[in-house]
Amino acid sequence: MLASLLAAALPALALTVTAFAGNGAGVLVAIAASAGLIAAGVGAPAIAAMWTMVLLTAWQRRRLAKALRLSSLANASEREQGRGLQKDVDFYAERARTLSARGQTRRQLSRAARDLGGLLDAGEIHARLIGITREVFPGSEVVLLPGEAAAGAGHQMAAPLRVARNVIGTLRVSSANGAFSNDDRRLLEVLSSLAADAMENGRLFDQVQQNALRDGLTGLLNHKAFQGRLEDAVLEASRYRQPMSVILIDLDHFKTVNDTHGHPAGDAVLQGVSHVLDRHARDVDVVARYGGEEFVILLFQTGYAEAAAMAERIRHDLSEQALDAGGRTLYATASFGVASFPEDATSAQQLMRQADQRLYGAKKAGRNRVGERS
Repeated sequence: MLASLLAAALPALALTVTAFAGNGAGVLVAIAASAGLIAAGVGAPAIAAMWTMVLLTAWQRRRLAKALRLSSLANASEREQGRGLQKDVDFYAERARTLSARGQTRRQLSRAARDLGGLLDAGEIHARLIGITREVFPGSEVVLLPGEAAAGAGHQMAAPLRVARNVIGTLRVSSANGAFSNDDRRLLEVLSSLAADAMENGRLFDQVQQNALRDGLTGLLNHKAFQGRLEDAVLEASRYRQPMSVILIDLDHFKTVNDTHGHPAGDAVLQGVSHVLDRHARDVDVVARYGGEEFVILLFQTGYAEAAAMAERIRHDLSEQALDAGGRTLYATASFGVASFPEDATSAQQLMRQADQRLYGAKKAGRNRVGERS
């Protein structure tokens, strides 16, 4: 009876230990079971069968352990690959966001350059610059300060506007949402530079226009510019039924000045005469160099009598004015012709023709005088 129990229990115990405790412990139990089975008189075939089962169980256990290790390594590799793929996805997503932001910035700068580059008036440039900056930095406070100013405290940044190497203002942006990045500051500097370039273009355009309208020697309006002002003045006087007059002035014997003292002396005389005319003209009047040694004054809301009186005052002042002509003192006289609208003419051409005829009469009468009405 005891032998039968050992024969049944010991092999089962060996198999259990082999399966759960490990190969080494299972073999030890199998050895002990073999000794017990022999002592119990169990035959060799039963003991061999037990050992076969123990060895198969141990082999299966090793195989299962190997499979588990391989599975664990595969899972670890998959997790590592997953982490690598996620890093790649994150990198390209960030790259896409960066490229998108750069593209947006380029579009904004391109539009700013187009909008600002098409403006010449300083006031319009200032207004458009503030509008563009608010669009680029939404939710921020944008101000254009006069002169040079620092960024100030808090979340602020500032960029100067430099025109002809002079700081004419400062573009300041303030935000309550957070600090600005270095890219934001560079973007603001580019916007400020675009506005400064536009203002410089406007300044150069005004300078070219002024050069086109002004006489290079005296700084007075030139003949073409005066003709435009005269046409407008006649239209305005006709519309509002107001008088207006012109005084045409021609220097006496000016060719003698150039022939005797040289053209530089003649230029100095012309400049001196222009100063005398400017001194007598009112702020609303227009003084121009009509050509050569001829000058003209356009008088708004002025009738003939008042214009003739002004011409006489100028004639008298000019005849007594000592003119500095390159180290020598010269004196000049002039003949005057006065004509008024609508007393003497109804158009700009008629007005100038009448003034010219009266100036010619002053020349014939002996010069240095105001031509009389015929």
